[in-house]
Amino acid sequence: MILINNKLLAIISGFMVVIFIGCNKNLKKQQTSTTEKAPAVADLVTVITANDTLIIDIENSSIDWIGRKVTGEHSGTLNLSDGF
Repeated sequence: MILINNKLLAIISGFMVVIFIGCNKNLKKQQTSTTEKAPAVADLVTVITANDTLIIDIENSSIDWIGRKVTGEHSGTLNLSDGF
């Protein structure tokens, strides 16, 4: 009975160590990526405001986009036709 309890304790301890290490790595990655992306958004907001009028060349302009998720990604191109 003592041998079974020792094995069970070792297994539970091993799982707890793996979970602890895994959680710390994800937390560090999220903090880093959030910090890196924030200045780019702030710069864009100061350049383009709601009342600005932007002039574009409709014939030669397009928007290329990429959408990513854990299981894959999608990409595409939007050709501009008109605006307001």
